Amino acid sequence: MNDTIRLGRVAGIPVGVHWSALLVGVAVTAVLGIQILPGIDRDATRLAVWSAAVGGTLLFFASLLAHEFGHAIAARRHGVGVIGLTLWVLGGMAKLARQAPTPRAEFQIAVAGPAANFACGIVFGVATWALNTRDGWEVATGVALWLTGVNLLLAITNLAPGSPLDGGRVLAAWLWKRGGNAEQARLTAGRCGLVLGVLVVIAGLVEQFGFDRSSGWWTIAIGLFVATAAKGDIAGAAVRGRLDSTRLSNLMVHHPTPVPDGASIADFLGWAGTHPVATATPVVRWDHEPLGYVTPSIAHRVGTVERSWTSVARVMLPAELTPRAWTGESVADVLERLDVHLPSVVVVHDERSHRAVGTISDEQILGLLTAPDWWGRDRSEKAPTVPTGHAVGATSR
Repeated sequence: MNDTIRLGRVAGIPVGVHWSALLVGVAVTAVLGIQILPGIDRDATRLAVWSAAVGGTLLFFASLLAHEFGHAIAARRHGVGVIGLTLWVLGGMAKLARQAPTPRAEFQIAVAGPAANFACGIVFGVATWALNTRDGWEVATGVALWLTGVNLLLAITNLAPGSPLDGGRVLAAWLWKRGGNAEQARLTAGRCGLVLGVLVVIAGLVEQFGFDRSSGWWTIAIGLFVATAAKGDIAGAAVRGRLDSTRLSNLMVHHPTPVPDGASIADFLGWAGTHPVATATPVVRWDHEPLGYVTPSIAHRVGTVERSWTSVARVMLPAELTPRAWTGESVADVLERLDVHLPSVVVVHDERSHRAVGTISDEQILGLLTAPDWWGRDRSEKAPTVPTGHAVGATSR
């Protein structure tokens, strides 16, 4: 969800508005100016009514931002970076740099948003009481009362137990604390959100076609959003769980036989095509110390015509630039530590001897990133093949 209009920075956090939020602003202003406020004070002038409607809409968006700033402030307290805040058609969105590091952080980041809305509800409730004691302020009182109800409604509905709602994060924090598995907890919360979204869609259909209320379309839209976002959370939790549980010692190809630096790309790809695991192969010259590493994905960058006379040494990743890792690390640990999206090659070292014992290629890591089904299960019933050895055929110069 990219910003359409950048509003600036607040406390160093970029704040923007998606174009869809402008539609909400027009709709809210129209509802206040046409339906709600004229019924509160029939003697109020059009200028007063529409001024109050515009003001109420701006305060409504301020309430949404307060909710997201609650998340952002709590995230910063726990060392989680905040990329930005965006207002859009179904509320707001706080973009965090990474997942919460602990169950406590997950819980506090989640409840901070509804807590901000509860606080706003109290403020607008006090304003409603204060304005109600003065004559001639009926329209302003109506706006304050509406904002009180909206904020309390936002706080309560966001605590529904299912991702991507804040209540889903609270549920995930509780399950994480009890079971000790963060991604399994988030997976369960995502599944609850998917079920919740489907139920909301059904409720919207009943509202629209059973009771002939046009607001049913809005309910359906909310349900579809919850279900779609929950599906994304399910996929993310499943993939992250896969990366967390896969140790490099189980994924790597042990002691791959090297290829001479003068071997052509064509010869290398011909050999690689006969092996089920596309691994990172060491490139050597006279001794056994690798000059660098080459993978099928790197080799395929060379055009078909040039492959017969281009050597692997021309395209290899130099050894000094190759990321290092340890057998006891998980794939998730390495990706987070290296701060890269997907390294071409990872050389795995034994934690005791400190010697290189295997390699991992980007193709192997990509195999762990395949999307699961809508419920978070692996699409293939067959378990992925884990390489335990590497018999390499000779590659000619």
